[in-house]
Amino acid sequence: MNPDKRRIDSSSPAVIPTGGTPWKVGNAEGGGGRGFITLRQATVGSGNTAVARLIEERGAEKVGDTAHRMGIRSDLDPVLSITLGSQEVTPLEMASAFGTLAADGKHYENTPITKIVGPQGETLYEAKPEAEQAITHSIAYAATQVLKGVISGGTATRARIGRPAAGKTGTTQDYRDAWFVGYTPQLSCSVWMGYTPERPMRNVHGRRVFGGTFAAPIWAAFM
Repeated sequence: MNPDKRRIDSSSPAVIPTGGTPWKVGNAEGGGGRGFITLRQATVGSGNTAVARLIEERGAEKVGDTAHRMGIRSDLDPVLSITLGSQEVTPLEMASAFGTLAADGKHYENTPITKIVGPQGETLYEAKPEAEQAITHSIAYAATQVLKGVISGGTATRARIGRPAAGKTGTTQDYRDAWFVGYTPQLSCSVWMGYTPERPMRNVHGRRVFGGTFAAPIWAAFM
């Protein structure tokens, strides 16, 4: 799908039928949405309602299948809310999946040790990671172009590092989790903020915690 051609209803709230209790979705900052917007606009501006309507049409199973191909190893239930973060995954999995985008759609398994050098400088071990084409080059390229806009003019302007980079913010219900996962061609990194045991982050240094306001600056400082 061309992210600039297809337009999706972003009005809020969105009430999505599920066969049981309807799923009611609103945007993180409230408000009534921005009418019919492109997938690019929905991604850059974190338009939850537009994404929810898209997944209703396309199917949650496809989201889970793609996530697993890209590097998510946790079990994923094919529920509509999967696309807005209702399933628990680890920061390592997120960095691995976004690394697939950085590698033109090729997925490399996580490698904890890349090389071991002996005391005389000899190479005792060197990993030879193999890649699988998880998604097409064209899809990876299109996704990267969209996610670059998240940093350049979307919800993650605090993740700017003075060079091309791409990524996505995430803030879960009631401010319980805040994410920013981003990448350059050489490095993928994920940042998660939250409490254990889990509790809302409504007042951290006097502010509510969003992925773009707390996690993104941590990512930028590290990168």
